[in-house]
Amino acid sequence: METLNASFGVAYDQELTDTRSLVSKCKRLLSAVLAQASSRQDTDVMKTLRRSIPISAAIVVIVGVSWLGLRYFRSQIDCKKLSAAFARQVEHIKEDAHERLKIGTKKADVARFFAEHSIPFTISESEAKGTLWTSGCAPFGCSSDSALIGVSVKLDPAGAVTEEPTVIGMYTDCL
Repeated sequence: METLNASFGVAYDQELTDTRSLVSKCKRLLSAVLAQASSRQDTDVMKTLRRSIPISAAIVVIVGVSWLGLRYFRSQIDCKKLSAAFARQVEHIKEDAHERLKIGTKKADVARFFAEHSIPFTISESEAKGTLWTSGCAPFGCSSDSALIGVSVKLDPAGAVTEEPTVIGMYTDCL
């Protein structure tokens, strides 16, 4: 019986060694398969990143340029509105001056005209001058939107208007 147990033990040990060897081979094979799959996944991830990064960057650039373009477009619209408002204000004062400051108009009416348009003025012996400081949207070449509307009218020694009034509208600090 001992021989049987001994031969069984040797066979068992041999089988156990073969099983361990087989398990070890399976582990190595599984590790190799997993490493290869992981490598393929890494490659796929890198390929995806290589495609998505330039696409994302292009989208960011397009959105940024569109946003800046929209802001510029809106500012140009606002600028045109301010320029038009300034031009209308100059034209309104010019029309009113030619209508109300006719030759022969008295000094009191000249002073009323300047006061009604909120134009600070001075009256000297031969002229009434006033300047209204305002703003608009200055054209290219001007450093700010500061503007003025100037009104001047010649007077005789009695204070009556002797010539047609002069009205100018201009931006103050242009080249």
